[in-house]
Amino acid sequence: MIAAATVTAMAATAIPAAFMTTSSRAAAVTATCYNSQQPVSGPVGCGTLFLPDVTYPHAGNALTLTATADAPWTPVTAEPMSGSPAQDWTIYLACTAVSEDRVPVMPCGSAGKPQAGRYVIEYTPGGLQPPGGTNSQQSLCLDGNGTTVTLANCQAGGAFYLPGYPYPPQSNGVPPAAQSVIAAETWIITSSGIIYNAASGLRLADPHSGGPGTPLTLSRGRGPATIWQAVGCTEPVTSLPGNAYYGCLS
Repeated sequence: MIAAATVTAMAATAIPAAFMTTSSRAAAVTATCYNSQQPVSGPVGCGTLFLPDVTYPHAGNALTLTATADAPWTPVTAEPMSGSPAQDWTIYLACTAVSEDRVPVMPCGSAGKPQAGRYVIEYTPGGLQPPGGTNSQQSLCLDGNGTTVTLANCQAGGAFYLPGYPYPPQSNGVPPAAQSVIAAETWIITSSGIIYNAASGLRLADPHSGGPGTPLTLSRGRGPATIWQAVGCTEPVTSLPGNAYYGCLS
């Protein structure tokens, strides 16, 4: 595992500055980042998670992961997909360690390996990082706190992140990657689309009984499993297993 300061220095020379996701407006923004097959700038990994109740998630009754505010410990709900900036998230690979020599076939770099099926989900409204960019203290991630689902500081426990960047024409990007992420902010996405929190082992529950706007919760798995799908066009979304990946919106 590489120390955060070391990785920062290494990454600064390895990733073209134009590809670093910062607080400046990227070429791919709300909704557009779901359908860019060959990104020319950040964000790579941007998309959303929705409940596939309909054959195409554009339909207004497809409930989508939505943040209620841009602040720690605020609830996360499911709202009809609208293209709102509050429905934009960036999915990172959880790695044993990360280093600057990342390429599509070695997404964590030579320092580490992907933790199979484990991901980190950062809130990036409008497809943008917060002020300060990646690893800012204002970065917020999806967090499972007991049975509630909220936003929380991505840097808890000394976690460290490297942004994804384009790698044309061989692929649709080198995925964002993270190391040392706490279990509460690590999510296990199965091939069937069931999502578990790594800290509690509880699964992301179905919000339909309460209707749109109901705060998301974690459940012990009684009753039918809730199936989620990711939508997006760049890694690691496009490599999610089986039914967990929908495709691109156009």
